[in-house]
Amino acid sequence: MSRKIVIIILIGTIVSFGLYAFGLNKNDKATPYKDIVNNNQAEIKITGMTCGSCVTKIQDALMKVKGVSSPKVSLAKERATVLFNPEITSAPSLVNAINKLGKYKATLANVKNSSELQKEEKERIEKAKLFAISINGKEIPNKDFETVLGKQLQNFGKVGKDFYPTTRQRERMVAEVANSMIDDTVIQNEIGKENISVTEEQINAELEKLKNYYKLDEKALKENLQAQGLDINGFKEEIRKGIRLNKYLEAKVFPPRTPESKKGFLYQQWMSELYDKSDIRIYSDEILKAVDSSNTASGGCGGGCCSKKS
Repeated sequence: MSRKIVIIILIGTIVSFGLYAFGLNKNDKATPYKDIVNNNQAEIKITGMTCGSCVTKIQDALMKVKGVSSPKVSLAKERATVLFNPEITSAPSLVNAINKLGKYKATLANVKNSSELQKEEKERIEKAKLFAISINGKEIPNKDFETVLGKQLQNFGKVGKDFYPTTRQRERMVAEVANSMIDDTVIQNEIGKENISVTEEQINAELEKLKNYYKLDEKALKENLQAQGLDINGFKEEIRKGIRLNKYLEAKVFPPRTPESKKGFLYQQWMSELYDKSDIRIYSDEILKAVDSSNTASGGCGGGCCSKKS
C-alpha cells in the first residue's frame, strides 16, 4: 500500500478529532425519516461503479421505474437502497433496470416490507434518544459522538475565515465523523482477529517519514498536534493502527506484486465486503441524513469511464 494511502488514513483520523462541543441537532418531536408507509425497500448490490457519474446514471435509471421513490446509491459501499410501491413494481424490476445499462452487475441483496420498515423506524426513534450509531452491536452514545463532532466544529472555527459552518459544511462534518467511526470500527473488528505486531521502531520510522513529508520538526509537529487536540502518544497510536492495517492488507487483500494502481480498487472492494457482513444502524436523524447525502453525492470523473456516452 502506498504511503499516500497511509497518510490519508492518518489525516482522516486526525481531522475527526478536531475541537469544540456542539451537540447533534434534535427535533422536539421525532418523525419517521423515510416515506415507508405502503412502500417496500430493496437493497441491491452493484459492482462496476467507478465514479460519481456512475451513481447518477444508476439513480436516473431507477427513477424511471414507475413506483420508485428515494433511490440512494453509494459508490463506496457498492449498494443501492430503493423504496418502491410493491403494487406498481417489484424488486427484480429494479435489478433489471440497473443491469440494462450494460456497465454494471446488480444483484438483489435484501427486501423489507412496509411492516418491517415501520417497526425498524419505531425502534430507531426510540434508540435515538440515547444513542447515535450501533456498529456490530456496539452502541455509540450521543454524548460520545457529540464530543468528537464538537472538536471538529471548534477546529473549523480556528482554521477557517468563518467561526460557524454553513448548514452544508456542518452536514459534511457530521458525515465525516460518522463514516470515520464506522470505518474504523469495522476495520479494527476485522484485523483484530489477526495477530499483527507493530514495534516501536516501526512506529518511529513511520513518524519520521511523515515529519519529512510535511517538513515538520519536533516543535512544529507538537504544535500541529496540539491544534488538533492530540498529543504525540495519541498520534503514535494512530500510526500503529495504520501500520497494522497496511500489514493486513499486504497479507490478506493485495495479491503478491499487486501494482499500486490497483490497490485502491482492491481496498474499496474489501471495505464493501466488510460492510456486507456488518450490522450498522444509524439512529440520529441528523447523522442519517448527512451520511445518506455523502453516500449519494455525485460528481463527474473528468470525462472518463462511465461519463462517456455508450
